[in-house]
This record gives sequence, C-alpha cells and structure tokens, in this order.
Amino acid sequence: MGMTHQTGPGIELFDPEMAAYCGHCKLHVSMYEETTRQVFPKLRGPGANLSHDAAVFEKTMYCTYCDGGTLYLFQYDASDEVARPPAKVVLLYPAPAPRQLDDSVPEKVRSLFHEAALCETHGALRAAAVMYRGTVEEMCKDLGASGGNLYQRINGLAGLGLGRDVVDDMHEARLLGNDSIHDGLIYAADEVADVAELVEEALTALYVQPAQRQAYRQRRLARRQAGA
Repeated sequence: MGMTHQTGPGIELFDPEMAAYCGHCKLHVSMYEETTRQVFPKLRGPGANLSHDAAVFEKTMYCTYCDGGTLYLFQYDASDEVARPPAKVVLLYPAPAPRQLDDSVPEKVRSLFHEAALCETHGALRAAAVMYRGTVEEMCKDLGASGGNLYQRINGLAGLGLGRDVVDDMHEARLLGNDSIHDGLIYAADEVADVAELVEEALTALYVQPAQRQAYRQRRLARRQAGA
C-alpha cells in the first residue's frame, strides 16, 4: 500500500515503500502496518473491503526507528485502478504540534507566527502563507526598518546589519503571502513549511540568539563577581 502527498493536517506522507512521517521522532522513516480497520462504508463481516468504491480506513503503523505507534485515516476515492493510492492521509495521533517560538521574540511577532503555525498545522495553507507574511511585516516594524511598502522595508533590513541571505529569505515569505492572498495560489505543504522554517530561522537569529548570548554574559559576570 503506497502513500501519496497531501495530508491533513499539514504532514506530508509519501513513498510507495512505506516511508512516512513519524509523529514521535519527527522523521520520514520506514513504517510497518500493524492494524487496518474500515471506517466507511461500514463492513458487515470481517476483513477490509478492497473494492473500487470510495472508502476510508483507519491504520495503525509503527516506526522502525523509534517503535512509536501512529494512527492515520486513509481516504480513497472511487477508482478503476487496480492499486489506487490514497487521495488523502490524515494524521490522527500523535496530533501534530504547531511551531513554537522562544519568549525572547516580541509578543506581537510571536503571536502572528503562532497563528500562522496553527493554520499550517491544520492544512489552511493560504491562511498560513498570509500570516507568515504578516509575521515578517511585524518583524520589520519592530526592528524599525523604513520604507513605503513591505518590499522596501525588507530591503531596509540590510541597513540594520542583516545579511543578504536573510533579506532574500524574508522576500520569499512576502511573495508566498502575496501569491496566496492576491492570486489565490495554494502552495504545497512542503513549500509553506520551507518558508516557515526560513522565517523561524531569521527570528531565532534576530531575537533568540542575542538574548541567549546576553543571558550567558550575565551568568559569567555573576560568577566572576561571586568569586571575587
């Protein structure tokens, strides 16, 4: 039984050799199937109905790396194919957790990112793209980047000492949001996840790491003063 792209909420499963996303170790690894139960339509006798009609199956699979159990729903559309792939695979357990930011990120920026992450987790990909763009806009505002529009404000980040790579990454988030809200373009889950990771990395470099370095300096100073 193969697995295809497009899952809800927001987790990609793939590979006909049973490589899948493990909700425990957070890796795409080999999985083995333990149990299968047909949920729809209801069976009147034992066993799974492998007819060509639309059907939904509940599957319990175990990771060959961490041995964690994961529960999925496999949804199949009606098809004449002999070996039809699932139209959708939904991760039921463990429930995917949204991305989280450290408290050192300003609350307004963190709040927008958290809402974007919730949208991403539940498969609302256009909403996630728009909210990640909003996160970048709020970040530019917090950092005091100047400009009449977001394009100019992102470019203004370079004048605040940010590297060109970071600036380019923030433009990726801007374009993702623009395409989603203005053109109605729906990006794939992995494309949204890629931009989300770029935004998260930028926020970590801009806020989290400086806060950590400051905390380390304060601890070293306190140690020196205590030993004096």
